[in-house]
Amino acid sequence: MVTNITSKVQLLGNPFNKTTFAKNVWDMQVYNSRIYLGHGDFNTNAGPIPVIYFDPSTNKFATHFTVDEEEINVFKVLNNELYIPGTDSKEDWNFGSFYVVESNDGWIKYRTIPSANHVFDMAYYNGQLYAATGTTKTGWGEVLTSNDMGKTWTTVMPQTTTTMKFMESWATCLFLLNNQLYASGKMLFNDWFAKYKNFLVMNGTNSIVQPFTTKFLPDAQNAHEYYIQRPITVNNKLVYLAYVSAASHWLPYSMYVVTSLTSSHKVIFPAAQAVPSDILVRDNVTYVLTNLQNSTNSFTTIVYKSTNLLNWTELFRFDTDAFARSFEELNGDFYFGLGCSTVYTPASTGNILKAAKYDISSLIP
Repeated sequence: MVTNITSKVQLLGNPFNKTTFAKNVWDMQVYNSRIYLGHGDFNTNAGPIPVIYFDPSTNKFATHFTVDEEEINVFKVLNNELYIPGTDSKEDWNFGSFYVVESNDGWIKYRTIPSANHVFDMAYYNGQLYAATGTTKTGWGEVLTSNDMGKTWTTVMPQTTTTMKFMESWATCLFLLNNQLYASGKMLFNDWFAKYKNFLVMNGTNSIVQPFTTKFLPDAQNAHEYYIQRPITVNNKLVYLAYVSAASHWLPYSMYVVTSLTSSHKVIFPAAQAVPSDILVRDNVTYVLTNLQNSTNSFTTIVYKSTNLLNWTELFRFDTDAFARSFEELNGDFYFGLGCSTVYTPASTGNILKAAKYDISSLIP
């Protein structure tokens, strides 16, 4: 059954004071009953970036802090604390930064990651922090680890121009698969690039190179460079979005369910042309945000749900003039952040929408 709730979707506002593209809502993250909103543009140096959240209890947006970065691309909840990896520092590149909310609700900045001009992702694994970075040592990728929660860092694998493991790629993502932490960067389909196709298996301050195979990314096309976005573990399986890079920014491409580095399948939704852009898990239900592009300025946003990662049911849909790039759920209400590409930049980019629980409660299992 198709349930269109366009008339019931609420516009909460657009809290960003940036150029249109920098209003892209790259990520939304629930933390302490607030919904934090990532935005900015490191390709055009849009920083510094205010840390903005929406508070449902007051129905207002607020600025919590400002980071010395050109973009907030992702929020991470690690060991029950909220982190912001420093995507692109406005300071010199001797050190990269990350930011953490402390117990007093204040933010603390750690400018401690050596030579990291970009900190793209972070993970907490076996009692240690990990950071996936772009490093000034080689111009490409490096992974570092910290056993003192970010005060000091050690490289996971020595990086020189002859030993680098992320050749012609930044280290952009950290993900868990079968209880093992991996780091990834650019994934290329063409076998000529085999030497660039590496995952790193994390093992303390050491790592093992695991070659990427196209079985991890079936149906990839050699016209694109692919990266991992939104990795999440569901029932001991990895679910991730593959995205293609456009002007140093990402556009959604497809979603995969992975059981091993050599076994995965692409998810095809009931609306076969629906492109996934975000993933949420609540209890045993996986929700996926997808978009159909009807024309240049017309999109249909569809939310799907599944309890087994095989069968997908449409929850609801609504129509907009920009695609929904990110979403979150809090107390049964769904929130959406609108985004754009570099080709079409509508004024609605950065709009925050809400589908209220009382309007969709009959649709939620």
